[in-house]
Amino acid sequence: MKSRNVFLVLLLVFTITLSVIIPILFAVNHVLEFVSNGDLVTYIISKSIVSIALIVVFISVVLGFYNHYFSVLSLYYTFALQLIPLANRGIAQLSRIDLLATWFWSINLIFTLVLLFVYVLLVVLYKNASDRHSAVAQQVKSKEIKVVDTDSCLDDDGNIKGPRNY
Repeated sequence: MKSRNVFLVLLLVFTITLSVIIPILFAVNHVLEFVSNGDLVTYIISKSIVSIALIVVFISVVLGFYNHYFSVLSLYYTFALQLIPLANRGIAQLSRIDLLATWFWSINLIFTLVLLFVYVLLVVLYKNASDRHSAVAQQVKSKEIKVVDTDSCLDDDGNIKGPRNY
C-alpha cells in the first residue's frame, strides 16, 4: 500500500474516532445538550449521514476510483460536512428560548437538509467535471514518438538525419 493510502486510512480512523469521542465527551460533561427530541433525532440522522459520507469518500479515494481533481475537493467538502452535527447542537440551544422552543427543531432540520443537498450537489458537479476532465485529457494526450537507436546523426549521404529520413 502506498504511503499516501496509509496516511488516508490513518486519517479516516482518526476522524471517525474523534467523531465518536466528541459526542460522548459532550454528553458526559453536559455541553450543548438537546432540549427537544426533534433536535436529538436531527442530530443523530445528520451524524449518521455525514459519517457514512466520510467513509464512502475515503474508500473511493484510497481505492483510486476518481482522479486527483475530484478526490481533493470531495475530501475538503466531506471534512467541512463533519461540522453539521456540531452546528445542530448549537442551533438546538436556541430551543431553550420559550418563543422558539415549539418550532425551532424544524429550522434545525431544514438547515441540515439544505447543507446536505448542497454537499451532494457539489459532489455530483465535481464528479461530472472530473469525468469531463479525464475524457479531454485522453483526447489531448500527446502522441509518443519512439526513440530510434543510431550510432550517427548522419545518413548515408552525409546529411543530418531528420524526422522524415527515418
